Amino acid sequence: HFDSGFDPQTGTLGTGQSFVQFDDLIANGGLNVKGGSFDAEIPYMSQSRRMTEAEYLNPAATLDGTGIELNGFRSGWTYAGAVVNSERTMGAPGAKNFNTFENAYAWLMRDIGEHAVAVRVYRDRQDPRTVTATASASTQVDASALIRLPRVVVVPAYSHQKRADTDTDNTIQTGGLECNVLLDPTARWMLTGRYEQQHVTSTDGSPSDNLRLATANLSYYVS
Repeated sequence: HFDSGFDPQTGTLGTGQSFVQFDDLIANGGLNVKGGSFDAEIPYMSQSRRMTEAEYLNPAATLDGTGIELNGFRSGWTYAGAVVNSERTMGAPGAKNFNTFENAYAWLMRDIGEHAVAVRVYRDRQDPRTVTATASASTQVDASALIRLPRVVVVPAYSHQKRADTDTDNTIQTGGLECNVLLDPTARWMLTGRYEQQHVTSTDGSPSDNLRLATANLSYYVS
């Protein structure tokens, strides 16, 4: 699979995704293996396929992965686990090289009738925040759901991120609610609304940061 797109900020053509997937290592989609550069995302939360102009505040939306992922589905369960490159550019003091194939994530989604719930854990090794560390860890836990109602789809989501080796901005919590509403019987008009709030806390007593995002979009499908 290969694709590319234009950067919304610069207008330049980017490389996008480039990966290969080998299906059915276990029959009927029980286990597949994917390698390359890809979007690691919960199916119903995607930066590239979002229905609003504004991007998600929630870091659970899409992870940029370059590495190897095992994924599959069985009896209403969809699952994936991967090891991918980190974006770390620094290592231990005096180090001349370091390995960035070090981040890992796993996610699990359960179909419940027409609805779905999902959880994901992401372990990210970042540039060291102390002079003696090789890297500083960040652990992110995400939970979300897809709720289908007549002509309405609701997506509540929550993300909790804990950053090691710092007393400043060490915990980031993001919650949000998105609704997609079909406005007419022909399903051509869709109204999308999303509200998110991000709370950043520190253990050193410094002021907390709060970000809020409210956005809406009206779409018309030609065909």
